[in-house]
Amino acid sequence: MNRQLISIFFILIAQVALANAGNITAKFIDLNSASPIADVNVNVYDADNILVSQVQSLNDGTILITGLDGVYTLRTFKQGYDNGYFTAQVNADDQTDFSNLPLVPKASLHVNVYDNSNNPISDGVVKVIQNGNVVVAEFRGSSGDITLSAGTYDAIFSAPFHSSDMFSITLLPGDSQVLTSSLQPSPIDLTPVVVDVRVELSSSSITAGDEISVKSIATYNDAHEEDVTAVSQWDAGGSGTLILPKLIATVYGSHDITATYGGESGSAALSVALGRVESFDLQSSSTSIYTDESASLTSYLVDIYGNLEATSDVAYSTTCGSVQGPVFRSSSACTATITSTYNPDNSLTDNIAITVSARSSSSSSSSSGGYQSSSSSGGSSSSSSSSTSDEQASDDAAQSSGGGHTDASEDDNVELAVKFVFPPSAYVGDKVTVIALDANSDPMQGMVITVERPDGKTISLVTNDEGEASFVPGFEGEYILGSSKYVVLGERSIYVNAVPSADLSQVNGNSAEGNNENQSSSASGSETSPSDDDGGRSILDTIFAAFAGEMSIADALRTTLPLWLIIAAVLFAAAVFFVVYTFFVGREAVKRSAPDEPSDEEVAVVEQLAQKPAGDDAAVSGNGDAEHDLSEKEMIRRELEEKMRRQKQIKDDE
Repeated sequence: MNRQLISIFFILIAQVALANAGNITAKFIDLNSASPIADVNVNVYDADNILVSQVQSLNDGTILITGLDGVYTLRTFKQGYDNGYFTAQVNADDQTDFSNLPLVPKASLHVNVYDNSNNPISDGVVKVIQNGNVVVAEFRGSSGDITLSAGTYDAIFSAPFHSSDMFSITLLPGDSQVLTSSLQPSPIDLTPVVVDVRVELSSSSITAGDEISVKSIATYNDAHEEDVTAVSQWDAGGSGTLILPKLIATVYGSHDITATYGGESGSAALSVALGRVESFDLQSSSTSIYTDESASLTSYLVDIYGNLEATSDVAYSTTCGSVQGPVFRSSSACTATITSTYNPDNSLTDNIAITVSARSSSSSSSSSGGYQSSSSSGGSSSSSSSSTSDEQASDDAAQSSGGGHTDASEDDNVELAVKFVFPPSAYVGDKVTVIALDANSDPMQGMVITVERPDGKTISLVTNDEGEASFVPGFEGEYILGSSKYVVLGERSIYVNAVPSADLSQVNGNSAEGNNENQSSSASGSETSPSDDDGGRSILDTIFAAFAGEMSIADALRTTLPLWLIIAAVLFAAAVFFVVYTFFVGREAVKRSAPDEPSDEEVAVVEQLAQKPAGDDAAVSGNGDAEHDLSEKEMIRRELEEKMRRQKQIKDDE
């Protein structure tokens, strides 16, 4: 009794649920005849493309789908018809009715493959192609039917030893057409056909730089062979240069030499050994490791063509740590210069620098006043590959650190390290102060700190006598601190955040503290570093650091002089040069335009004419010729006087 009640209860619940759901009714008909189509298989998919129901149409072509609510897709399948695709929106308590859903009947194509005597060809082939190259159907035999959707097609008829034929047809829904070919026999081609190509090398193993002879032999279907070296397509496999019939191999390794002719290809293997060794190369899997890590070393012989061949016949030496295997390890922080020497030839040698940093636990981290100083190892920049002993590096570190840094002993590599104390984060426009401490936590004076900006450029700072150096970041992102002469221990990255919108006015207005700072421009002008008045850093320290090679002259100028002062000096020099240049060019122009200085003869003539009375010449001649001579001499005298006057004026101006 209880079971019956439970069953009735669930039936009632199901009926209530179905009463609240929507339904779909539909009727499928033929597109051409409009007659109902029975036995149409219908799959129902919801909005997530999940199959929720399957039904089949009745004899009158109708279906009923219940318990729906939402958007559904109906897909139909019926032999002889194209697959249908319909979408419906069904609401709860509603019925969606598709009174007549048309299905498109397929078309029928009957094909006959005949020869030119109207005889069927049993091994005929018919390919139906659409859109130029897509094969949608294929039939083999002499006669048969092909079912296709309505559309335009190309039907290609072919058969062995016959020429092919093609028809273009257009089929309508439910259409039925017949195509019959009349293939012509094709002439028999008795030309020999290449069936194989063989490559022959004068040698299969040579040294880089040597040359070999190559040859390709073609074998035909009638078993005869021909030398087709000159007409083959060759591929040297990256081994070198082909100048038929020669191959000059310059690339180390194994190569396949391939020749192609008549649609056939053949190849032969060539092994190229290392050429004349010219140099030696040492490489490492890493140039920066921790004390609990190792770096794998590989030594290479390098020939005159740049080929590399790994060799183990070498001897390793290192300034710190040890090399075994060949694997480099060091239990203490140091910068190791590792040298590899080729045993058969001691003149072949190379070295590489690997920086080893100490990795300490986070418990050794300390923070004070918003600044952090962690002894956990950060990354460090790799040093150059030049050979420098620990003692020399220690002496350099002692000279660079000044009075606040303890001298390093010959074997105490920890003294070559530096720790940076700085705020863990800042905002764009803030003044960021970095304190450089040695292994004994003493401030390092006169040390050059490199700061890699988010845009990839680097600026240089020089610490004052308290080991401090400051800069003002102009970009959002990570700023990485470093040193070209010391191993950096602990954290060395500062993340600079963008200024919050509420604080933009303060940054743009340059707050009171920023206004009081005397800042000099950095390498790009986006970051600035405080001058002597701000951080107490000596300009002489910066100049000494530049001459010592710790920073470039350009960085030293940018660090000590404001950008506006440098620009003003350049503009002033350009203005002075322009004025001086204009003055001298003007003088030369005046000189070129001035008349030549009168000669002594011309001066004597002027003086003689000036002393002789004007009436003397007239008295001598007493005719018109005398008057003409008098006027001509007067003109000469006046011209010479004007020339002398202008020359005197020029001398007075100078």
